[in-house]
Amino acid sequence: MEPSTIYEAAPSAAAVAKTQVLLQDQGGAQRFEGPQYFPALVESGSWAYAEDVKGKPGWISQKGKSGGITFQVNAKIGDIIVEYLSTYSADIGTVRCRFGNRSIVAVDGHISEKVSISAFSRIHVGPTGGIGNFTCRSDGKKFKLISLRAC
Repeated sequence: MEPSTIYEAAPSAAAVAKTQVLLQDQGGAQRFEGPQYFPALVESGSWAYAEDVKGKPGWISQKGKSGGITFQVNAKIGDIIVEYLSTYSADIGTVRCRFGNRSIVAVDGHISEKVSISAFSRIHVGPTGGIGNFTCRSDGKKFKLISLRAC
């Protein structure tokens, strides 16, 4: 049985040197960026691996830039769990995510309670047969991805 995919932000982005890793994709080799344990393909500089709060890193979409971020995941059984920042701040946005060419699912980071916490969204994509691309596209507002888990 193939292993599941788990990507998590490290306790300190400053302590982890950013790196580029070469991963195989259906169309050949592509350059992924970010730390080796949370690599992503970023479209047009629209996302950055950074800390918005000291000690709390993640992939953060850049304000004013809508664009996609892609992760290779093994969703063989068909579930992807997205951990993200959920907050009352007016500048937080929504991402639209999909696995391969399957249905798009919206994940909204805005809540009415006056707190900022991590939240989870389970995206069921159905059995996939293995590794594929999971892409989230920002709406031009801030959105922070903290971890991805796929099985």
